[in-house]
Amino acid sequence: MNDTDDIPIKIDMKLDSKDAASTIDKLVTTISAPFSRWSKNREPISMAKAESQATIIRARAAKPLSDALGISEKDAASLLMRTEQRELYEKIRHQQNIEDIANGAAPHIRSTQPEKIVEVEWTMEFFEQCKNVGNEHLQKLWSKILAGEISNPGKYSKRTLSFIRTLSQQEALAFTNFCSLVWFEHYLGNFCLNPTDQPGLDEFGVSYNDLIELDSMGLIRFDNDFTGFTLGSKEIINFVYFNETLTFKVPANIKEIRIPIILLTRLGRELMEITGAKINQSYKEALLIKLKKIGLNQITDTAAKDLDYLDIPGFLRRQAD
Repeated sequence: MNDTDDIPIKIDMKLDSKDAASTIDKLVTTISAPFSRWSKNREPISMAKAESQATIIRARAAKPLSDALGISEKDAASLLMRTEQRELYEKIRHQQNIEDIANGAAPHIRSTQPEKIVEVEWTMEFFEQCKNVGNEHLQKLWSKILAGEISNPGKYSKRTLSFIRTLSQQEALAFTNFCSLVWFEHYLGNFCLNPTDQPGLDEFGVSYNDLIELDSMGLIRFDNDFTGFTLGSKEIINFVYFNETLTFKVPANIKEIRIPIILLTRLGRELMEITGAKINQSYKEALLIKLKKIGLNQITDTAAKDLDYLDIPGFLRRQAD
């Protein structure tokens, strides 16, 4: 394992297995990479020596500062002292946030590590973007991003890091609630179906205003007039909801069914797995009732096994070709 004493970020995790040791070693390697060259060539500086140097610099700066501001040298020196104290406090707060996030990443890193390593530039950008994040809920998101990048280098772009930095706790919660309502279809990707007759999903934790906001942020595409698909008579489709596959078929007596959906964008799909969203059972039950009401019949597992390729919806076959 790497010597964590040689890097300016402390990792404090208990080792209970070889896999855990490997995981933490990968974490330490990633976060220490930007500082490795500096740590090998730095000159040890004692706290006393550092304070002595700071005092000399402060004394030299007091005179020109007093002249520029029209205050006494004593007041100028005091101003410099307060500035240094504030900057030190900010740096300490940044350091604590970064260490909390780094330590929170370890449980989410895959035990099987890829040979490819995280780019140093990405790691430095990660530190820069997350250093002001002190909220516990948001720190967990950042920890998962770091873990995901270590497990799969190149997974998250610098643009994504910049987006996450501006995300508020309320916005993160709204997106997490939305992700608990998201289904998957092989060709359509990730999307949400609205089981209500209202424009929003208030009873499931996502208001109409939340949807508008998530759309404006680029996480979803919310436009029921244009976003959706149509199933024709006898066509079938498979929906996946949290690893459960449900098969539906349009009855022979119905010509077609139009189903509006709310799509996740590429950015939304990228961030969905770090939200920690969980199954919303009441939403699932309401949606099954809604689909049955509009004429889409659910097929049992036994019946679904007898379906052949020609039963796949025409719009999906065309996309597949």
